Amino acid sequence: MALIGFFVHMAGVFSTLLLLPGEMWQGDVPVPTLEGQYIIKNVVLVAACLVVAADEWSRTVPP
Repeated sequence: MALIGFFVHMAGVFSTLLLLPGEMWQGDVPVPTLEGQYIIKNVVLVAACLVVAADEWSRTVPP
């Protein structure tokens, strides 16, 4: 249940990359701003969460 809440929250956070690109990137070269770096950090958290979820689901699913 916590994973569902986590992914819903992260979907809202990631939507800012699409809705407010001017606030997330600097200049012509895609260099992230401080806010953009925060969002990119969350990508790493989601990847880690997916690894933990996959491991947990592989333990609960019978072979």
